Amino acid sequence: MKLSRKVCACAGALLATGAYGQTYEIQLVDFGLRPAQAWCVNGSGTSAGGFISTVHNAYRGFVGAGQELAPAPGDTQSMVFALDDAGRAAAVSFTIGDPGERALLVDGAGSTVLGDFCPRGFGPDGRVVGSRVSTFGPGWLGRRACVYTEAGLTDLPSLGGEFSQAMAAGPGDWVVGFSFTATGLTPRATLWSGGVVRDLGTLGGPGAEALGVGAGGRIVGTSETVGGAQRPFLFLVDAGGNVTQRVDLGTLGTGGGNYGAAYGVNSAGHVVGTSADRAFMFRDGVMHDLETLVVNPGHWHLAVASSINDAGHIAGWGVYKGWPAAFVLTPVAACDPDLNGDGNVDQDDVAYLVNVVGGGSNPTGIDPDFNGDGNVDQDDVAALINVVAGGGCP
Repeated sequence: MKLSRKVCACAGALLATGAYGQTYEIQLVDFGLRPAQAWCVNGSGTSAGGFISTVHNAYRGFVGAGQELAPAPGDTQSMVFALDDAGRAAAVSFTIGDPGERALLVDGAGSTVLGDFCPRGFGPDGRVVGSRVSTFGPGWLGRRACVYTEAGLTDLPSLGGEFSQAMAAGPGDWVVGFSFTATGLTPRATLWSGGVVRDLGTLGGPGAEALGVGAGGRIVGTSETVGGAQRPFLFLVDAGGNVTQRVDLGTLGTGGGNYGAAYGVNSAGHVVGTSADRAFMFRDGVMHDLETLVVNPGHWHLAVASSINDAGHIAGWGVYKGWPAAFVLTPVAACDPDLNGDGNVDQDDVAYLVNVVGGGSNPTGIDPDFNGDGNVDQDDVAALINVVAGGGCP
């Protein structure tokens, strides 16, 4: 599909929902320029992840910009992969070189060890999903997808192989991740629901991994294609667990390369991820380079968008002033460029604003300060022309 067609389709969809040209403000999750990654963001826009502590010379999990999470006694490292809307964090505690690991549930009451596994996500009912180290054959190590509830830790069935991981939990009892088959050498995107394990298929290549799940049967991840590329995907799945559509989300053009992965999706169907070291959002049929939607990019390069909530906050990581750093993107109020109120966004709106700026009549009662700088002048006309051409709101 040509880019021009994608832009037109996106503009029409956004006008229909009244959210034309959504842009974002970027916020550094500040750890004094120490390397950090934000793996998740909850409904209130609080992020969590991990950073390298120069005090401890080790990874430490964090919630927001102020709460550092200590590992379990005997361990040296920690990392947060999930944060629910109540502010509870699911963290992994480990020691480099030791295959063992412990899942921590951290809340206002303190830190509780849930068991020997690596947690990756919360379900809406409070369950925690992840994977644990297992052994098979003559002492070989594998992994088993598992679910923790108040009843304890339960393994999930695999597709026949000795390696599986649960990466996220969704509506009802849905859990998504990946599993190997008994004979396969590549992972397969997997859905666990109703006590049944399902192979979700691929984009035509041998392997795929499901990495996130959202409302409406949306599952995202990464898959090999027939041509050998690794592409981010969106699979649509019905209530019975059957895949109804497999969408290759593409790449960010020639600079996007052949590798990409989708990590998160919200209830509006907006997907975030990475395309060859560039963070993206896929919405209304178009993959956007997130850097082009940020109004204050400064010294940032956005590499990975790992999570998006229903309010549109996006967490991830990239490079800030040469240092690996975590970020949170906050939506900026969208603008309405249909200034003449005829239901179309086109040159007639530009002509309308030119007339108003020049002292002409204003029957629709618009605020002619379109760019919000406190002045009414040709800069407002230039900002509107940019939006009409498909650019972001000022």
